[in-house]
Amino acid sequence: MSFWWNTSILPIVAFMREANYPEDAVQSYTLFFQAEILPLLAPPESAYPSWMTDDHTPLELSLAFGKTGDPLVRFAIEASALPHAGDRSIRTLRNALQRLSLSLVMKPEFNLDWFDICAEELLLADTQQPLESKGHPVSETFIGFDCDHYSAGMKIYFAPCIRALVTKESPEQMLAQLAPRLGLETPWTKITQFLSRFPPGVRPEIEIVAVDCVPGVQNRLKIYFRTDLVSYAQLEYFITLGGALPSADVAAGLEKASLLWDAFTSDGSAAGFRSGLVYYELRQNREEPSSKVYLPVRRGLPNDLAIVKSITSLEPRLSGSSPYPRFVQTVFSHRSLSARSGIHTYACCTVKPGGGDISLYYSPEAFAPERIVGLRAALMPSPSGARPPSLADAQNIASLWVQEWGLLVGGKQDADFCFAPDCCLRDLLVFSPTFRMLEGRDKVVRHLHSASRTFRGFRILGNIVLKAVTCELSLIQGRMPLWEVHSISLIDNSIRMQIYQSA
Repeated sequence: MSFWWNTSILPIVAFMREANYPEDAVQSYTLFFQAEILPLLAPPESAYPSWMTDDHTPLELSLAFGKTGDPLVRFAIEASALPHAGDRSIRTLRNALQRLSLSLVMKPEFNLDWFDICAEELLLADTQQPLESKGHPVSETFIGFDCDHYSAGMKIYFAPCIRALVTKESPEQMLAQLAPRLGLETPWTKITQFLSRFPPGVRPEIEIVAVDCVPGVQNRLKIYFRTDLVSYAQLEYFITLGGALPSADVAAGLEKASLLWDAFTSDGSAAGFRSGLVYYELRQNREEPSSKVYLPVRRGLPNDLAIVKSITSLEPRLSGSSPYPRFVQTVFSHRSLSARSGIHTYACCTVKPGGGDISLYYSPEAFAPERIVGLRAALMPSPSGARPPSLADAQNIASLWVQEWGLLVGGKQDADFCFAPDCCLRDLLVFSPTFRMLEGRDKVVRHLHSASRTFRGFRILGNIVLKAVTCELSLIQGRMPLWEVHSISLIDNSIRMQIYQSA
């Protein structure tokens, strides 16, 4: 439980606070995460093969920016605990959705009529043999949540390609059966007419189908197609159904889509995007589909820092309570943004009447090697011939230490992550109403855990200072360089520290 809480749930809470959610709303969602979401995630040691993210983290989060106001926080989970436990029945999944709805204020009204129809047409029947990966049945669904301040909406996503592998029926054939049952035959026909322009070898393939958990008249059928997007002209061709959508409906969305494309390609970082997503949204009261494009920025740009720079040029509201680059690095502190791409997964734009909304998607990278290695590896001796330490190294270690310190103070982490056995702590009216000087790890930990005051939300104050310190004894003993954390000061939940590297 603590693994998923620390790696995947805490980022959602941080996003809510950054998006100016009222604190009572944040606390309410926090209780929901603890009581309902964590039990749906399989134990991390099970190595459950989730297909939601590149590193198999069964959770994804996003920020949705409307035309005005603060962003909406959304997240999706693969309920991996169900197939991991051997229960992949549709009834069990339906019961889980019902239970989740009872823990939230659902708006609009919660309804599973479309889920029931989609489950019949898109999922393997309970009696059919499921596909397996690494000894586990492969999940066919994941659950999405749109988290407004005091209410939420739920969505269910289906992967019909899994059923197709067993039944040999294509996802497109499944949709041909599904659309009339949902009263969506007319807009579905518009999509099939567009698809007929492509020869069989390059025809876009359906990857995901989704519906909301609301009554049919308010519901949407969302069909996600996987395709390469190598130029803006090709992107526009897909999101307008080859020019078939009325220009008045798509004008605002196309303008924003053009800005989105330019933000990620204008500096030459990305020449295009392989394996992008385009979804078409079908409603009962509209004859024309609307669309949304997903640029897989993690594949088109070299690292998350480059993605951050593109995003800040696109969406000015990301200044927020803290600059966006610093906010992202603080939330996902397990590695440097410049190390590689992967935290930012997609950047999206809607194309519909009055559209043009931007959404950003993120992976918590729960199984990133830096999380597994963690602070212990950061403080281990460097291998022979390693590059000289840099300020970036010090910044990473400081961030890791602060993260582990917060867990220790909250009673959720072992002390050996933070303190050497012969450490000392001077408490100057911080954790207790007295001046205290404590020596030794055990005494320090007992003092922190019995303190009359508690803290959270620790952050680094000021700049990290990197100093190289020569230790003659270590040279004589032939020891390799070792990182040390010195000069820790706690000031109003902020930490001032110096990072030393002894030769």
